[in-house]
Amino acid sequence: MALSAAGRGRLSAPVAGALPGPGRLPAHGVREGPMDPVTAGVLGCLLLGALLLLGMPIALLLMLVGFLGICQLASVGAALPVIAQTLYGVASHYPFTIIPLFIVMGSLSGTAGMTRELYASFDAWFRRLPGGLGVATIAACAGFAAVCGSSVAATAAIGKVAIPEMRRFGYAPRLATGVVAAGGTLSFLIPPSLGFVIYGMLTEQSIGRLFIAGVLPGLLLAVVYAAVVIGWVLIRPDLAPTPVERVSLGQKVAAVKGVWETGLVFLLVVGGIYLGVINPTEAGAVGAFVLFLIVLAKRRLRRKALTAALLEAAQVTVMVLFLVAGATVFSTFLALSTIPGEVSAWIAGLEVPTGGVPTLTPNDEEMKANLDEK
Repeated sequence: MALSAAGRGRLSAPVAGALPGPGRLPAHGVREGPMDPVTAGVLGCLLLGALLLLGMPIALLLMLVGFLGICQLASVGAALPVIAQTLYGVASHYPFTIIPLFIVMGSLSGTAGMTRELYASFDAWFRRLPGGLGVATIAACAGFAAVCGSSVAATAAIGKVAIPEMRRFGYAPRLATGVVAAGGTLSFLIPPSLGFVIYGMLTEQSIGRLFIAGVLPGLLLAVVYAAVVIGWVLIRPDLAPTPVERVSLGQKVAAVKGVWETGLVFLLVVGGIYLGVINPTEAGAVGAFVLFLIVLAKRRLRRKALTAALLEAAQVTVMVLFLVAGATVFSTFLALSTIPGEVSAWIAGLEVPTGGVPTLTPNDEEMKANLDEK
C-alpha cells in the first residue's frame, strides 16, 4: 500500500526529533572510573530486571536506573540536566497531544453506544455460524479498534456487552472470556493504536506510516481469530451451542446501520492520513470532534460521561509521558555505556546471512557499513 506524494511529505518527519535523545551528553563525556562503561551498562540492565521483579513502577524504575547509570559514567552534574531536559522535552512535545485525543475518541465511542451497536450488527450476520457469537465478538473488537487505540479499554468495553450475551446462550466461560481477550488485542494493530504512537515516538518513526502498515495485519489477525473460534467449536460443539432462532435478511440489512458511525470515523482518520490531507495529530482531533458531534446528536452526552472521558485521557497521557521520559533517560545511559555499539559490532562479526542482520538491527547505520565492507 503506497502513500500519496502529499502523504509522504507530511508523514516522513520523525516525531521524536524534539525529544532529548541518547548521547546528548557530549560536553561531559564518560569519565574515568573503577568500572568500564560496558560493565556499568550490563549491571544497570540487571538491576532494572531485578527491580522489575519486585514490582516497582516501570517509569520510575527506568528513570532511576538511568539516572544512577549516568551519575556513574559521567557525573551528577551531567545527570540532573538530563532529567530536567527530558521531562520538559516530553511535556512540551506537540505530537504527544495525539495520545489524549485518541483516548477521548475511545471514551466517547463508548458513550455513544457504539460497542453495543457493533456487537448487535455483527451478531445478526454471524449468529448461525459455529461459534457465531464468538465470531461476532471478534468482528466487534476489530470495529471498535478503529475508534479506540487502547487494547485494555477495548477489551473492557466489548466484554461488558459480549460476555453476558455469550453466557446467556450457553457458551463455555473459557471460550467467552478467551474470545474477548484475544479480540481486544486488535486495538494494538488497527489504527488508531496507542502502541504505534509510543513506538513511533521512541524510535523516531512516522506514526502515519505505522498506522497504515497496521491495517491489513490487524484485519488478517481478526480473520485468523474468527477461523480459530469456528474450528474450535466444530471440534468441541459443547463449548458453543448454535442459537436456534434465525435472523431474516431484512433484519441483517437493518443491522448494518449500527456500523456506519464507526466506519465514518475510521475513514476520516485513516483515510485522511493515507491521502496526506491531515497528519496523525490532526486526525486524532478530527476523530474526537466527529465522535463528540455523534454523541451530541444522539443526546447521550452527560456531564459525568464527559468528565470521565477527559479524566481518563489525562491519566493515560501522564502515564505514557512518564514512560517515555523514563525510557529516554535510560536510553541515554545505554548510549553512554556503548552497549548498543558493542552489540552491533558483535552481530556484524557473526556468520549470519546479510539479509538476516538488518532484521536484528534495522536502523543501525554502523551495522550496514560493516556489512558493506564484507
